[in-house]
Amino acid sequence: MLAVEPQATVAMARWDPRVRQQPDGPRHTDGGPVSATADDTAEHASRSGWHWPGGGPDQRLAQSVGQLGATLRASEPTAEPGRLAKRNALVSLRNARRALDRRWAHNEQAWAWFHAARREEFRLRTRADLEMLQVDLEKEATEKLQSSWRLEAVKNYGPADGDHLVERLIQVQRHLDEKAENDNRNRMLQRRQVVIYLAVLTVALVLICILEFLDRGLLLAEGDIDGWWVVSAALYGTLGGAFSSAQRVAAPRRGVRYPELRWAQLANAFRPMAGGAAALIAFAALQADLLGGTAGESGPRVAIFSFIAGFSERFIPSLATQQAPASPSPEPVH
Repeated sequence: MLAVEPQATVAMARWDPRVRQQPDGPRHTDGGPVSATADDTAEHASRSGWHWPGGGPDQRLAQSVGQLGATLRASEPTAEPGRLAKRNALVSLRNARRALDRRWAHNEQAWAWFHAARREEFRLRTRADLEMLQVDLEKEATEKLQSSWRLEAVKNYGPADGDHLVERLIQVQRHLDEKAENDNRNRMLQRRQVVIYLAVLTVALVLICILEFLDRGLLLAEGDIDGWWVVSAALYGTLGGAFSSAQRVAAPRRGVRYPELRWAQLANAFRPMAGGAAALIAFAALQADLLGGTAGESGPRVAIFSFIAGFSERFIPSLATQQAPASPSPEPVH
């Protein structure tokens, strides 16, 4: 007697492509053998390898993969197009699970495979489900595709019926999925940048604290200027540049495409180094009495000016503008 496979556990099981190379025999409609018991399936589904810290799978995505897999395995399409759609969806889910099971989970790839499987699942739905799905997708597209060419495309598709309705819904869902994947790709890029700048901030703060502990910093220094002042000034400028970059990246951006964010990533990565260089220029300006006669001899003031020079990209240009000689006004012509 065959064991009944629970949907919750079967959804997480891997689909073995070697089944198609076996002799004909009792099988499920998706090509999988019926000899696997529920316990074996549950044990295989619960097996999960370790992941690198911070590289674990998206739990919401893993749950969605399981739910969709359960729905697909419970379906029993009779027509060949339906069986083909079910098989393609299961293959996509298998690829999504493989991406999630990596040591560093490829959540972005897994989302793309899951979206492909979900679109194929539309072909297995009844006419009543498709009509309700059409209302849901039109509302979702109006909300999520605002000010986008995708929304105009969805509106121009026009009414559809029968097989054309399925293709129309798949196309609308593809626009929504691509929008979600692009937004997720942008968020992942922003998160990586924020982590990098936070690491730079941490390193700069630790070095500054070490210098202060060794009595080589600026916060408690007065009078005697040595080479450690230059090192501390560069660190404060790097700190300001990294803080500015992290603030820029964390700020929400709407309507910015991924290539533009990639270019902004390169520009922001240059800011901590540029901040250190700007701090050295500000330190030289203090020593040249361009910002006050006694400011260059005060360690705390040097630290403040160095941080401002690294944080604000307009500080050094404004300083140069202030020191530029004013052009003589032309004499009036009598």
